[in-house]
This record gives sequence, C-alpha cells and structure tokens, in this order.
Amino acid sequence: MENLIKLETEGGVMHDFLPWLIEGFEILAAVIDIAAIILLLIGAATIATQETVVFRTWPWTRGYVVRLALASLGTHVAPFVLAILANWALRGVWGPGGFGAFLSGMAGMLLLVPFLLGGHGLAVTALRRLHPAPDPAPDPDGDCVCP
Repeated sequence: MENLIKLETEGGVMHDFLPWLIEGFEILAAVIDIAAIILLLIGAATIATQETVVFRTWPWTRGYVVRLALASLGTHVAPFVLAILANWALRGVWGPGGFGAFLSGMAGMLLLVPFLLGGHGLAVTALRRLHPAPDPAPDPDGDCVCP
C-alpha cells in the first residue's frame, strides 16, 4: 500500500507520467479531428457520385482544412455543446427514475437534430465547392471535341 501511495504522490511515477499522458491524448484528439475534417466529404461524395470514394476525397480538402475546421465549429461543435447543455439543464424537469431517463434520452436525440443537419449541410456545401469537375464524356463517334 505504501508503494502505491508513493507512486501517486509528488515526485512519484504517476506524477511524472500524467502530463505526458494528457499531452498524448491531446495530440491523438487533434489527429482524429484533422482526419475527420479531411474525410468530411466521404458521405456526400459517395451519394453524389454513386461510387464509394473514401480516400479519393482526401486531396479535395487540401488547403481547406482550416476553413472547414472553423466552419465545423458552427455546424458541429456549437450545436452539439448547446444540445448537451440544454439536456443537462432540463434534467430536473424529467424527474428521477426510468421514465425521466427515457424522456431525457428522447429530448437529447431531438436536441441533436441541428448538430446532425448542420454536419451534413456542411459536407454537402463543401462538396459542391471542392469537388473537381468531372472529366468530359468521350464522344463515341469521334467527330466532336467535347468541352
């Protein structure tokens, strides 16, 4: 028991390791956030092109990651945080017990609708601006130069 207490006190292993652990989680979260922004267009592009375009959308976002991240603050982060805070604020209205938990869950799902719509709206809007123009269709007769 004394060894465990030593590990948790100042100067112990845990005290020295904890800042590195927190920093590691922050870096991992940043990498996941950047990957999510880069891959934002996958769903909308798959529907628009009727093909699975998982990593083909990657270069389309090159140079736009910061803009998309800032836009996602308004379409993803703000609605999500507001929904969670609103549901938390309403927790006293529902009352304790199973039925209160059910109502809280239902309200939470409804409050997250703007988050879902905003995220999909951003993806569709960004796709319209960032999707490269399709290659011109080849002329089967060969007598036309198609634009």
